[in-house]
Amino acid sequence: MGRIEDLRSKLGIKTPFYSTREAVQSTRKPNNTPNHKPYVVELPQTQEAVLQEALLKGELDNSLVGFLLSFGLNHIEPLKFEELILKVFEKYGFTGNLTPVTGDDGIDIFLYVNGLKGIAQCKRYSENQTISVKDIREFLGSMIHVDAQFGYFITTTSFSDQAREFSRGKQFHLIHGDMLKQIIIHAIALEFGALTKIDKIKLLSSIVQSNS
Repeated sequence: MGRIEDLRSKLGIKTPFYSTREAVQSTRKPNNTPNHKPYVVELPQTQEAVLQEALLKGELDNSLVGFLLSFGLNHIEPLKFEELILKVFEKYGFTGNLTPVTGDDGIDIFLYVNGLKGIAQCKRYSENQTISVKDIREFLGSMIHVDAQFGYFITTTSFSDQAREFSRGKQFHLIHGDMLKQIIIHAIALEFGALTKIDKIKLLSSIVQSNS
């Protein structure tokens, strides 16, 4: 099994990662001149060629992809899941830190971006478990307690109808399992330079809004 296929397996994805046509900055250069500017190429139907090239020649230590290849997504331990989520948000331009294992007041990660403070809660559940409205109410309470300006409640599964309804119009986002995979896939593209000259925060927002 190649690394691309292994990565898909770790994420529980059977289809190609990237299926849209878009211009991406190639990691290759048309000549060996060190100062030659990178050029833009249009990859037919998929960006996986860029990712495959990066995987073949790139060092994966401390990378998001290396982490995913080591721990996966579906069976990752809760603490490693929190670490994974922080790595993903860092690819979108956030900084942050994990909270202590005990006494975290329902907060797994503190996130910072553009002078704002936010929080994230991460729940790696089995497929038959859903996040309840009680969980979301408590999360909102945690946001208020630490005066957070934004929040993300992230799960590998789904949210109840009541939880989704309660969250409408509030200053936090619900990220379900399928949405999380899309966010991770784009984070991988950002890590390997397959997406350039874009606003990373707007990219994240667009993924969340289109999958809400």
